[in-house]
This record gives sequence, C-alpha cells and structure tokens, in this order.
Amino acid sequence: MRAIDARLVFLFTGMLPLATAIQEPDLGRMLAEQPSPRIPLSVLFITSVELSQIMSNTATTALLAPISGSIVTDLGAYPSAALMAIAIGGSCAFATPLRIPANTMSCGLGG
Repeated sequence: MRAIDARLVFLFTGMLPLATAIQEPDLGRMLAEQPSPRIPLSVLFITSVELSQIMSNTATTALLAPISGSIVTDLGAYPSAALMAIAIGGSCAFATPLRIPANTMSCGLGG
C-alpha cells in the first residue's frame, strides 16, 4: 500500500466524474449541431490541450477519442481529423516545463 502514489488514486477517481459530466449534458450532440466542423474540432483541440496540462496526455487522448468519434461522425466528417486534433493537442504538454518531468528537471537544473 505504501508503494501506491496518492496522486494516482486521486487522478483516477477525479476522471470518473469528468467523464460523466461530459456525457450527461450531451456535449457531443451540441457540438455536432454546429454548421462548420471547425468549431467542434477547435473545441476538441483546446480541451485536449487543457486536459493534457493536468493529466497524462495518453489518458487525455484515451478519454477524448470516443467522444470525438461520435461528434465527427454526426458531422459527416472524417474521424481522422478529430483524432489528429486530439493527438496534437495532447502532445502540447511538451511545450511547458510544468507537465513533463524531464522539462521540469532541466528547467530546475538550468535555472
């Protein structure tokens, strides 16, 4: 029990209400009713960028991929566009020194 990191437990327990909050008000249907696919793709990208700053980029991509698939298929667009927006948005965590441990170590050592 001592080897389990408490932050990991809080991360997993915090993701369950977030997933429910995204699915309950039919956010996917609301985004799919937009006339242009740029708006839903932009929202998915920004959501992916923001979530990747507070949780793992792999978990962010895994959480948003099914949601984006349903949104994009309702729009009649290619699912690969939404998946690419989510993947690139999740990779934006590398841009800040706060999220990636290697960046944090090099920022601390380099001043």
